[in-house]
Amino acid sequence: MSTVFGLLFFVSVHAQNQEELFIEQLSEKEAYDIKGGMNCRPGDIFVTIKSDIPLLNFESNVIDIEKVNYDESNHEYLFCHKKGSFILTISSPSHISKDIHIDGASSKYAFKVVSKLPTGKIYFKTNPDNAYVDFGLAGLSPQLTASPIEMNAGEYKVRISKIGYLPLDTMVIVPSDGTTKMMDVPLKQDFAKIQLDISTSDMSQFQMYPVIDIDSAHINMADLFDNAKMKSFDDPGNLEYFKLYRGGYVPVPQGAYNIRINTPGFQTYSTVVRTTKGSTSSLIVKLQPIIGYLTIVDNGSAAGSKVFL
Repeated sequence: MSTVFGLLFFVSVHAQNQEELFIEQLSEKEAYDIKGGMNCRPGDIFVTIKSDIPLLNFESNVIDIEKVNYDESNHEYLFCHKKGSFILTISSPSHISKDIHIDGASSKYAFKVVSKLPTGKIYFKTNPDNAYVDFGLAGLSPQLTASPIEMNAGEYKVRISKIGYLPLDTMVIVPSDGTTKMMDVPLKQDFAKIQLDISTSDMSQFQMYPVIDIDSAHINMADLFDNAKMKSFDDPGNLEYFKLYRGGYVPVPQGAYNIRINTPGFQTYSTVVRTTKGSTSSLIVKLQPIIGYLTIVDNGSAAGSKVFL
C-alpha cells in the first residue's frame, strides 16, 4: 500500500474566529498497532483519529458514520467505515473543517489531528560536515547542517549541497512529536584527491619538511602541523584545490599531474599521477638519502687539522 505522510491541507468551510485543523497521517505500522475497542464488520475499514480536541465531528461522502467511540485515556476517536475510497470531513464547533482523501486500499487508517501546527527537529549528519540544506521554502535561506534544524512538522523535498560535492535531492519527514530525527547523509565528491604519504627510506628524520610541486602548485608538508594553515573537508566554505588537507589529502581537478618532491639531504623524487573524479590516488614515497664520498688530499701542511661534516 502506498502511504502518504505529512500534513494535508484541504479547507472546506471557513467561519469567522474558527481555528485551523492540522492533520498528519500516521504510518501503516502505527495504524495496525492501534488495538481499539471497535468491532467492525468483516471487510470494513477501521479508522483512528488521535486528538485531544473535544467534540470532533466526522462525515463521509459515501455513508453515514453511525457510531464513533472516544477513548479518553488514549485521546482516540474510533469508528468503522464501509470498504472503499471515500472523503472524510473532520470538523468541530471551533475549527474549520478539513477533508481527508482515503484510498481504501488498507483495512486500518490512523491520523493525528491538532489545532496548533506541531514542530520537530531534524539533524542532517553529513559527511563531510557543514553542508547546506535547502527546504525550497520562500523566505527560508539554506540552513547549515552543523546543528539540528527546527521546522514545522511534515514532509519536505530538500536539496543537500556543499561546494565540491554532488547535490543530493531527497524527501524528509520532520516529526510532529517535538523529537529530533537523525539522518546520515554521505555526499559524493565531485573532484579528485591525491593522498601524500612521504617518509625516508632509512627511517631517518627530515631536517626540513619536504616540498611538493604538483605542476606549478607548491605544497609544504609543514602545513600538516600548523593549525593556522591546516584545512579540513569538514570546514564550511569553498573547497580549495592544490591545498593540503588533514590526513595528507590534496584536492585536485580530474587529470594527470607532474609531481616533484624534494628536501635537503635527499634525492628529488618525480612521478606522474593520473586522477579521476570521485576517487583518491595514493602516493606513497620513501625518499632516498644522498650518499657520496668525501676525499681529503693532504699536500703536507694539514697535519693535526680537524675535519667537520
